[in-house]
Amino acid sequence: MRVLIVKTSSMGDVIHSFPAVEDARRNRPDVSFDWCVEEAFAGIVALHPAIATIHTVAIRRWRTSPLGPSTWREAAGLRRALRECRYDLVIDAQGLLKSAVVAKQAAAPIAGFDRSSAREPSATLFYDREQAVAEAIAQAVPQTVLVPKSPLAEIAAIIGRSALIIGADTGLTHLASAFGLPTVAVFVATEPGLTGPRGPFSSTLLAAPGARVAPIEVVAEAERLLALKSQAAT
Repeated sequence: MRVLIVKTSSMGDVIHSFPAVEDARRNRPDVSFDWCVEEAFAGIVALHPAIATIHTVAIRRWRTSPLGPSTWREAAGLRRALRECRYDLVIDAQGLLKSAVVAKQAAAPIAGFDRSSAREPSATLFYDREQAVAEAIAQAVPQTVLVPKSPLAEIAAIIGRSALIIGADTGLTHLASAFGLPTVAVFVATEPGLTGPRGPFSSTLLAAPGARVAPIEVVAEAERLLALKSQAAT
């Protein structure tokens, strides 16, 4: 049986879907899984060993030129590639209009959320206040590295070599948690109960309305998680 998962974005949402693939693989080893994802996050999906084939979409880029010949050419190529795979089932794991349209292109049975569970795209949030906190932590903690803007594969490699990750509500923080690393997530504007990282060595610090998380709080939580990880290793 061959199954296509459609979860195009964003990075954290993609990573949150990984455990479902693990559960399915354990219970149905006869199933082969492919994934359709936004081109910017293909490198993240490639980290999962159970995904055989990755199809990429460029919806974010296509929106800038919806009637352009290159957009139509790439969209037609995606449709052709999906249909050539002859999927037995397509799982729309995103529940958005854009993901449903992509899933439909495979011309296979589609499973997904019901009407009451499907969601609309959420607004993008910016985290300007976390920058000041990050700089203060880097000054207070030896051997702390502020990772500059880099290709995702390079950042993933840096995360994999790290002993501890401190981040905001971003996909990279979720990636660190998925790696099983001690991870402190600093939340300012979103609800960690809904989107916070999961894992035995993951923790979330939530700022009070109109306030920020103090660097000393982050450092204390980081030390606690490192000690917890050390105890688990002995």
